[in-house]
Amino acid sequence: MQMLIDHGLSSLPIRTSPDDESVCGTFDYTDLNAFLLLIMGLYQPEEDEDLSSFEELARKARAGGSIPVKLVKDLGKKDPFITVPESAPLTKVVEVLGSGVHRIAVVREGTNQVIGIISQLRLIRYFWDYGRCFSSIEALYPCSLRELGIGSSTVISIK
Repeated sequence: MQMLIDHGLSSLPIRTSPDDESVCGTFDYTDLNAFLLLIMGLYQPEEDEDLSSFEELARKARAGGSIPVKLVKDLGKKDPFITVPESAPLTKVVEVLGSGVHRIAVVREGTNQVIGIISQLRLIRYFWDYGRCFSSIEALYPCSLRELGIGSSTVISIK
C-alpha cells in the first residue's frame, strides 16, 4: 500500500518470487478495499470461492499476522491481466485501453518480463503534455466533443 502512495501509482505488478521476472497479477486500491471489507466481515466471496480460506485470511489479519500480497491481489474485481510486447504499436495499446481495460503490462520482447505499465490515465496525460509535438493531435485540441463525434447523442436515464 505504501508503495502505491509513495510513487503515485494506481496499481503494482506482483511477481511470484523476487527472482521471477514474470508477473502473476497486480495489486491496486480495489484489492485493498476488498481486503479491509474482508477484515471487517463485510466482504462476500463469490459462490465458487473457498469460504474457509477467506475466513482464515481475515482471522490472520485481525490477529495482526503478516499477509502476503499474493493472497490479497485477487480480492477486488478488476480487468483481465493483459500484456503487450514493447514493440507493439500504439494503435494496439489504444485499442485495448478503449475496450474498457484500465492498464496494460508491457513486456520485454519474447519474454514475460514486465518492464512497464501503461494506464489509461498515463496515456491521456502523455497526449496532453506532448500532443503539441504531433500536428495531427494538436489540430484536435480546439474541437468540441460534438465536433469530434465523441460520446452518445442519445441519453437514456432510469428513475
